Amino acid sequence: MYQVTFDKARIFPVYPIVCILLAVLISGCGPDPLEELTADKLGLQAHQARISPAEIFNESTRLLEPHLDLTTGAVRIEYAGPEDWLSLGYEVWENGVIKYPFGVEGTMIDVPFSGMLTMSLEDVSQYTDEPKYKVIYALTSDSGGGITSVSYYPKPAIDGFSSFSELREPLVISDGEEVAVWGYLVSKSGTFLDVPIPEQAANADWALVMKVMPGR
Repeated sequence: MYQVTFDKARIFPVYPIVCILLAVLISGCGPDPLEELTADKLGLQAHQARISPAEIFNESTRLLEPHLDLTTGAVRIEYAGPEDWLSLGYEVWENGVIKYPFGVEGTMIDVPFSGMLTMSLEDVSQYTDEPKYKVIYALTSDSGGGITSVSYYPKPAIDGFSSFSELREPLVISDGEEVAVWGYLVSKSGTFLDVPIPEQAANADWALVMKVMPGR
């Protein structure tokens, strides 16, 4: 069973730095939070969400990226509503099949919603009794506020190569429709195909995939 926690006391010193970076990035890449947000301004119909590629590091913070030893990703999420829930979570693949399916973790949101979902993965094996990855996602609204989820996943016993995959172009989805937005991949051969994230996960020896679904 994988452990999911919401840290109040941060164990690893790198995390406060990540929080600062996310705050710097998000403050400079969204619309005016004081402007009233409507579905029409988002260019979406009811029950629709737009998921778009984004950068976790901007020009002010990019020089710090190599010093953090993190694998990161980000997407912008815009959702017209009317559901006040955004489902977020991970899917674990092993040897081409889903071992742990996308769960029902998520958060209540004010709609219409516009904000950033940022992700990071860190190998924390040196701090734990067993080899593990520490995986963080943070959802932050352009109007302020947000949530952070911290999870620990067993590191696969695979002598291979790792890579990550990101969303490449904006997607418009509907309530109840899942979309993979980021993936961390491990392959014995070091071969990573130029295909969508789920197909890459199916072709890897192990993969952790972040998914988003508007509604429950």
